[in-house]
Amino acid sequence: MEIGRLFDLASLTKPLATALAMMRLVEQGKLYLEQPAYQWLPQWEREETLSITLLDLLTHRSGLPAWAPLFQQPSREAAWQALLKTPLKVAPGAQVIYSCLNFLLLAEVVRRASGVSLSTYCQDQIYRLMGLTDLLFNPGPNHEVLETAHCPWRQRRLVGEVQDQNAARFDGEGGNAGLFGTAADLFALARMLLNKGRFEAGRIFGATTIQRMLANQNQVNLLPRGIGWDVFEPGYGYYSCGDLFSPGSFGHIGYTGTGLWVDPHEGWVIIHLSHRVWYGAEHQLNEMKAFRPLLHNALIGEMR
Repeated sequence: MEIGRLFDLASLTKPLATALAMMRLVEQGKLYLEQPAYQWLPQWEREETLSITLLDLLTHRSGLPAWAPLFQQPSREAAWQALLKTPLKVAPGAQVIYSCLNFLLLAEVVRRASGVSLSTYCQDQIYRLMGLTDLLFNPGPNHEVLETAHCPWRQRRLVGEVQDQNAARFDGEGGNAGLFGTAADLFALARMLLNKGRFEAGRIFGATTIQRMLANQNQVNLLPRGIGWDVFEPGYGYYSCGDLFSPGSFGHIGYTGTGLWVDPHEGWVIIHLSHRVWYGAEHQLNEMKAFRPLLHNALIGEMR
């Protein structure tokens, strides 16, 4: 383990790639978040999906189930058709169900609205403007990447390939996962968000764009969610950040053992990166869930 090695960031892809790309497209006037999603995804136009907006997908209130084994389909196109046919679990807006399927759909919206891949759009419109050359999709083994895990589906140990199998079926950039990067990259993005869109001497996003992204978008009877982000509000149960962050703090975690939480009131940024999946994907989920809040509480205790 050396400084500069790239980690599979897993679901940190959702806020740091797909959601940021969506907000850039909003700034460019290419889409607006209150649009019905089927206007960008006409194949998804059916009675139960007509009212689902892009914002519903970004805040996990679309009603889609948490997951589906799309990678088992024989091709990307077959997986896409299976995704479009996935039935809702609850009515749109009735419940927050954290779902990778929402972001698989959003990645395709980014492609159709921008005319380029999610990876290309994020590189050209966000990362290169910040000088972040190590934030990559599909970095491959030629970069300084940490080995991730053995994949029984692909029957090999992964080096520079996304661990998430659905994202892999969607060419490594499904929108739900696929981004690789370093702690320094995450800290740079956190600083940009804390500075309301400014980074170093330049402006990357408008202040109102960032303020909207990080604010709770959901009604009081639903779990708080920003645009792509989890939002800490005491009283809503378990949070991976523990219970010492200020209300309104924002963050996200990744299945591989990654996490980023930011307290804009105190200026705290906590980043943890691991490849816990090296030892198996499922069996330490409960241990990791218990460990994360303890880690954050301990670090904040030190800072105080």
